[in-house]
Amino acid sequence: AHAVHPLAGQGVNLGLGDAAALAATLVHACECGLDPGSVLLLQDRYEVPRQAVNVGMVSAMDTLQRVFGAQAGPFAAAR
Repeated sequence: AHAVHPLAGQGVNLGLGDAAALAATLVHACECGLDPGSVLLLQDRYEVPRQAVNVGMVSAMDTLQRVFGAQAGPFAAAR
């Protein structure tokens, strides 16, 4: 599960990306004769790349929330 601000509306998209990446990792393991439950395999080919995507999305949405939630200052004036 991901903790993404509802402002983003991206929770489903992240989840679908996770599912696709996991499926690709498991297919790769099976095609290469690797253990699909290998912690190292899952970390290298699934967890680390997906974490980078998820952290980027969370950071972007936090920034949007701060900018559009500002009630004073230059951001509020710019809106």
